[in-house]
Amino acid sequence: MSESDELNLTVRYTGNGEHVLDVPARDMTLEEWESLPLRLRYAARHLYTGIPSMDEPKPEQPIQQKSRVRKQGE
Repeated sequence: MSESDELNLTVRYTGNGEHVLDVPARDMTLEEWESLPLRLRYAARHLYTGIPSMDEPKPEQPIQQKSRVRKQGE
């Protein structure tokens, strides 16, 4: 690995053998990390350091609708 490659590796794998299917279990560049679908990044975020904030909404989270309680006689 060249020195320029090392400088581009900003997302470090710390999973100690754990992995998420379809996510490389290795160090990645930020560009590689961001090219992964959001649902995979969210699932694998605990296995890496140096990742951008995951303040994005949880992927595929069902929208909860408020149910209205009907009172008797309505």
